[in-house]
Amino acid sequence: MAKYSVKHACGHIQVHQIFGTNSHGERDSKVAWLETCICDECYKANQKAKYDAENEKNAKANAEAHLPTLTGTPKQIAWAETIRAEKIKKLNEILASIEALKAKRALSEIEVEQDKKVQAFASAYKNEDSAAKWIDLRDRSVESLLNECIK
Repeated sequence: MAKYSVKHACGHIQVHQIFGTNSHGERDSKVAWLETCICDECYKANQKAKYDAENEKNAKANAEAHLPTLTGTPKQIAWAETIRAEKIKKLNEILASIEALKAKRALSEIEVEQDKKVQAFASAYKNEDSAAKWIDLRDRSVESLLNECIK
């Protein structure tokens, strides 16, 4: 195990602890590879800028769709805007497929009742203004939530 000062492609110098032997130049190869990469701080800054741009784009799209303003901490709101945009897009696709089905044929009584539940769910889902709630739902599929509401 040895520590190496590496000058990265971004121009910053960072100390790396490299494990393993150097009998066949393994550490030297690792140092050479690290020199072609940007440093950890630049990587984190690039990722943050990318996420911030995505969150801002989604916040703008959500506002244009007349969705309610989210409540929560600034970090929660930024993250939840992207989650909400993805979930609402999927919900709209499902609603469009339901409308296409309704246009093709008449619904049975059970399907009419389920459709009412789906429409009520869609309205409540789109009007959710808690950033924490959107974050909590991030791993749940829209389909599973719809299945729960129509049971």
